[in-house]
Amino acid sequence: MNKNKPVLTLNMSDKMYLAVAKNFTDALSFVYTLACNKAANSDKYDMVATPQIHTFRDKASARVYHDTVAQLVEANEANAKYKILFDLNKHQIEDLMTYAR
Repeated sequence: MNKNKPVLTLNMSDKMYLAVAKNFTDALSFVYTLACNKAANSDKYDMVATPQIHTFRDKASARVYHDTVAQLVEANEANAKYKILFDLNKHQIEDLMTYAR
């Protein structure tokens, strides 16, 4: 296993990613995600998105993670449920994007 590459375990079936942002400092890199969790054994998602902060020491690993989640967000944009959840969480998404700058 290459120690320079992160091990990613992302699953599009258990949450709907709405937004992702990054903030790099000299010492650490932060990737912020906002997602609505899916209820167990259901096709319904929580209406309120859950923020998460992922911390990396390595900027390259943070970029890989950010870019991967960004692809998931882009894939979700075609989903009708995404549009509803995005609108419901619009202010939280705007806050995330502002904070991460």
